[in-house]
Amino acid sequence: MDERMDDEIDLRDIIRVLWENRFLVVGIFLIAVVAAGAVSIMMPSVYRASCLVALGNFGDPVYTIQSGASEILTSDAFVLDLLSRLNLSLSPGELAEFKDRMRIEPVKGSDRLLSISMETTDPEEGKRILREMVSLFEDRSNQSYTEQRGLLLEQLSATNQLLDSVEESINQTHQAMKEIEGATGVSSLEKSMLLSYKLDYLQNAESQRLGLMDRYMNLHKQLILMKSLEIVEAPAVPLQPVKPRRMLIVGVAGMLGLMLGVFAAFLRVALRREEQRTGE
Repeated sequence: MDERMDDEIDLRDIIRVLWENRFLVVGIFLIAVVAAGAVSIMMPSVYRASCLVALGNFGDPVYTIQSGASEILTSDAFVLDLLSRLNLSLSPGELAEFKDRMRIEPVKGSDRLLSISMETTDPEEGKRILREMVSLFEDRSNQSYTEQRGLLLEQLSATNQLLDSVEESINQTHQAMKEIEGATGVSSLEKSMLLSYKLDYLQNAESQRLGLMDRYMNLHKQLILMKSLEIVEAPAVPLQPVKPRRMLIVGVAGMLGLMLGVFAAFLRVALRREEQRTGE
């Protein structure tokens, strides 16, 4: 019972202290909110332009793998080529800051999709930078795609030539076996030996032909399924800024201001009591 009464007395004391110092608490709260609002308004708005690309599947160890593509896009050599396209000249510090505003992120659940974004204070500039970035990467990716496709076409052509050669050899072997069977003046033993030799050769040639046909079909399938880089979502002008989050800044400042006001109120009461004790 006594503990309950003590709690009620303590609660009343707290409410009394806050009520007596309400102007101090409210004043500090308002100062914090107004100051945070003014600072957030003075902070420049940052916009994020973004796009989505699907990497090719043509077997390149760099341009078809998310990690490899990310390294290329963030490399100094690539960024310098991009700046050259944009007619921009940056100091080493500005270059580092420029790269910090780039975001290259793989899309979860996909091994081909890559999200590319750029943060700028000018939404139009962000779109222009991102468009040139994607264009430069697409040019390099397509160059690799063309080279890989050319190699595949060469392998397909070479396999087709070998297949034609083997099939021609098989046809010639069949013709030779017919001639041996119809030959006169040749003993049955000699015919049997010659036919056995041709048959062994024919079996090996057929086995080779089947292997070449499998290889040809596999290469042809790779050629059909081969894809170059695709732009899934083209860069667009962002409509809303991503930073600063002004409402969040003001809200946090208000909470901190309220806490500081309450602390100041109790500190004020404590100092007054200390003065009274000293005076007595």
